[in-house]
Amino acid sequence: MQPVHIEGAIVAGESQGYVPLPVLHTAHHCEVVNRDVPCKVTAWLPTEEELRLINAGKPIFVSIESTVVHPMIVWVEDVKVTE
Repeated sequence: MQPVHIEGAIVAGESQGYVPLPVLHTAHHCEVVNRDVPCKVTAWLPTEEELRLINAGKPIFVSIESTVVHPMIVWVEDVKVTE
């Protein structure tokens, strides 16, 4: 997967030596607590090989480096991305 820029995102990680990652700081309405909660959104495009695997029914894995399990949402949306 390759990270892509989404409108309003800032670039994180580059100054620490990581691959630059566009991150959108926003809020999401959480039905559990019935209020907006802060969240960070990133967008990714699969490579041709990853698309082949996805289309063959293979799973998409998500890894979050942490000592606790964080709530997360994975979705697909038709939005314009910029390079």
